[in-house]
Amino acid sequence: MNIKNISLATISTLTLMLLASNAAHAQRFVDIIGNPPYGSDPINGVVGSGATPGRTTKITFAEGVQSRINAVSANLTAASVSGTQTVGANSIEVDPSAAATALAVINAPLNSNPPERDALVVALGGGIPAQQLAQSMVGLRSGDGSIDPVILTGAVSAYNNYITSLARAAATQSSTVGIDGYLRSLPPGQKAAQAILGRLLAAAR
Repeated sequence: MNIKNISLATISTLTLMLLASNAAHAQRFVDIIGNPPYGSDPINGVVGSGATPGRTTKITFAEGVQSRINAVSANLTAASVSGTQTVGANSIEVDPSAAATALAVINAPLNSNPPERDALVVALGGGIPAQQLAQSMVGLRSGDGSIDPVILTGAVSAYNNYITSLARAAATQSSTVGIDGYLRSLPPGQKAAQAILGRLLAAAR
């Protein structure tokens, strides 16, 4: 199989179910190519409250979702997201160093510039989409271990954009590899981000 022929189906195995960015219309998770959740009914992922004119709407996870995501977040460690991981229907191998770097980024203070962010960009393979993904993950997990729905939504969106950029780059290559070879060749940071974000989103279903 030529790498140029990698299908949308293959790409969609790498994308993550995405929380709708508009809280008022957050009726379901969708992936980057618009598919609803695999094997599940649509759910309300985030809800808005306090929509007073002139005031910022507070965005929260739907009832029960926040506690599930926070419980998963509390158990995210470099060891727990390293090695063989299952994300959706995929089995991936996560490098321990990349996992530790990604966790340091999500644990950094919001709007900070931790050195691990640059290390994560390198682990993601570099480039603007990698920079955007690494930046979007900064401060994802607050000091008390909770996950902010806005930050998570932005990080998943950035991750899916990053996956699209990888697929476009692969389409320009002339080498011939199979799907398994393509998946194995992805940067270690991709697998770490997929494992962390995928586990958090799985908790929201």
